[in-house]
Amino acid sequence: MKPVLSWAAAAVCLLGVEAHAFGENLLSCQNSGFILSRCTLLKLPFSTPVVEDGTPYETAYTVKYDFTCSGHTSVNVGLSTGQQYVPFVLGAQNATLTLTGVGRVESYDPNPQATQSLSFRPGCTLKVTSATPFPSGNTLMLWTSQAQSQAKIINLTASLYLLAQDYQAIASWNTSKLILLRDKLEGLVAAAPTNIHYRVMLDTVKSALANAPPPYSYAQLAEAGEEVIAELREELDEEILTGQNLVNRFIRWQQQAEQSLLAALANAPA
Repeated sequence: MKPVLSWAAAAVCLLGVEAHAFGENLLSCQNSGFILSRCTLLKLPFSTPVVEDGTPYETAYTVKYDFTCSGHTSVNVGLSTGQQYVPFVLGAQNATLTLTGVGRVESYDPNPQATQSLSFRPGCTLKVTSATPFPSGNTLMLWTSQAQSQAKIINLTASLYLLAQDYQAIASWNTSKLILLRDKLEGLVAAAPTNIHYRVMLDTVKSALANAPPPYSYAQLAEAGEEVIAELREELDEEILTGQNLVNRFIRWQQQAEQSLLAALANAPA
């Protein structure tokens, strides 16, 4: 008797769709009535990796299965993510395997010829009953590092925005504040060299650093200051949105969001 694939298994193999083959008997064998022989392991998917913003991340999978077979005591078939392979345990019931990887988790036979040489008693079944993906430890460390970096960006952008709002008192600023805004304005001028307002504000900050009188009228400075404020507000809103998206990523996977990012978002000016 030739092995027969179910319609569900055939659809997965032929079309490559992302399906969950829970409850499917993964062993396809020739049945003589007294013994199961020439068995092959069906290669079927059970879970896809954690994906955020279109990017797959290293995932820790927890997989439950039953391998209610008897016969040969040495069987080497299992699960693989492409980065890690973990074998099933013969005779296990409601057992759990854990493995990690960036790829999806699927059944895998490292030596199909060896598997075909084995024989089992009738009634042998190998079934995966559930597979749960979760961000791996490495992924959570990466997300924490990204969140900490974003917190610093939000704090810096917020500081620049608040400084720009106080442009009327620029003559009273200390050197560190002037340098902070000067460096930002130099970046704005480099990105938009034809924007006269960025140039007016930059020249004014440089004059203040040199203890020189303002090079422009109050009206010119006010017009420039308002445009710089609007630009920095837009940048701050974008960084806040990025930060909130990073927080939401932790929440989606039931993790505590990085505290420094939560603080930066809470303290950002409205």
